[in-house]
Amino acid sequence: MNRATIAVAVTVALLLLATGAFAAPVPQGPINGTVQNLTGGKAKPVGGQTVTLTIYVNNAEVDKKTATTDPRGAFTFTVSADPARTYLVNVKYKGGDYDSPPVTFKAGETAKQLLMRVYEPITDASVLRVNIQHMIVEPGEGLVQITELLVFANPTDRTYVGAK
Repeated sequence: MNRATIAVAVTVALLLLATGAFAAPVPQGPINGTVQNLTGGKAKPVGGQTVTLTIYVNNAEVDKKTATTDPRGAFTFTVSADPARTYLVNVKYKGGDYDSPPVTFKAGETAKQLLMRVYEPITDASVLRVNIQHMIVEPGEGLVQITELLVFANPTDRTYVGAK
């Protein structure tokens, strides 16, 4: 090999290293979880329940996966343990919509565990209480905008889903 060929080979190798072409692959890891119904005070597993995993990269949705819980309420998703990804697990149970907190892997982590709590539905609005009420008045040129903000509480062990 002549000097020019060696210089080109070294330059290409350095460029490949700088761009991460030889970077180690990101490991795969499980997000294991269970779906439990807490109505009545005692946790009961929810089998046969569809669970949806939404995958985000830089806050943009890039993919969705679904799984079905086993008779013990357990589910597993095998995902990239890449710290640049965020995962959100969702369960739609009898009209209620339940989201997990965002799941991210820190460097070196290869598994995550979730508990998804669901409750039996209720359509009776009388169980709801207004905890906070605010009136926001914003004057402008030739108009006044009034916004009412209500924060509700549900002191029961059921999810209010409203009536059809």
